[in-house]
Amino acid sequence: SWRAARSLRVTAVCLAIGIGLLLRLWSLGRTPVTSDQAVVGLMAREILHGHLFTFYWGQNYGGGEPYVVAALFTVARQSRLTLGLAPVLLDAIAALLVWRIGRRLFDSRVGVIAALVFWVWPEVYLYLSTVEYGFRYLTLVCGLAVFLFALRLTQQPRPRLGDWAALGLFLGVGWWSSPEIVYYAVPALLWLVYCAGRRGVRPRLAGVALFVATAALGALPWLVANV
Repeated sequence: SWRAARSLRVTAVCLAIGIGLLLRLWSLGRTPVTSDQAVVGLMAREILHGHLFTFYWGQNYGGGEPYVVAALFTVARQSRLTLGLAPVLLDAIAALLVWRIGRRLFDSRVGVIAALVFWVWPEVYLYLSTVEYGFRYLTLVCGLAVFLFALRLTQQPRPRLGDWAALGLFLGVGWWSSPEIVYYAVPALLWLVYCAGRRGVRPRLAGVALFVATAALGALPWLVANV
């Protein structure tokens, strides 16, 4: 009975993952490429030719994700399908991060359910996860990673320097990608401060210094462009 129940749960999880992936693949190429999407593809082509850009063309924000598209262009043919696969890939990574966050906040079962709901619902989100706009899904991934590493730092008796470095790096890259990272960064950093105050423990100076350094490294393109 226990083995049958476990097999049923595994089958249900795989079925939900397959449905989410199938719907995304079905949506790819169903609508014409807009000028906003085409710009990202053109930026990725230029990146492969050695021309680097900080922001989305004509804007003073939105960067990073065209480099993900360029990386996919190196392993697959440059096409509308490959362009749409970039947000799908980033969305899959985001679902994994939701699972890890839910697992830390509650338990593994809640984490799996949250990730599956995130992966298959709502319908408009499934469609938008196949549209490459140049910065939104990289910001989503960085924001969820900020949440995850903030939780790791507050749940460890002695926070690891690697977690401080990862928190800063994802925060910096997210800031370069879009200022919308503040929706994730502000509550995550406030939670860190709250937990430190409740425990009466000051963060390690080395960890804070590493956090600042990696945040500056991740946001370096944004910093250089603005300077």
